[in-house]
Amino acid sequence: MPRFSTTAALVVVVATVACASSSGSAESGQTATRSARRSNEVMTEQELRESTVLNALDAVRQHRPGWLRSRGATSRGTQSEPVVYFNDVRMGGVESLSQFNLGSIKELRYYTATEATNRWGTGHSAGAIVVVPR
Repeated sequence: MPRFSTTAALVVVVATVACASSSGSAESGQTATRSARRSNEVMTEQELRESTVLNALDAVRQHRPGWLRSRGATSRGTQSEPVVYFNDVRMGGVESLSQFNLGSIKELRYYTATEATNRWGTGHSAGAIVVVPR
């Protein structure tokens, strides 16, 4: 009887190690896949170059429409939209993105409401979109 228990224990240990090692390689493959995918917070220069539109607003509408989603009413009852910044200068609402030609942009970056408030102060209930020039 003791021999059966030792053999069973050995099988369990070997099976556990095999599962752990195969799971680890699958996880590393998943991590590589995740890093190869696009970021939800950044539109890179390469992604902008591959776009079929001409200005930043159309690019965001086409590739990251979630950035433009209304986050509900503000305390004054108006709809909230992200604030646009260019070189840390506040440009206005999302319509100001239409003045930026994609050829002059290195990246577009979205900040959540919390991130934007921590960086620029209150008034960012829908977050912020930052235009980083070339």
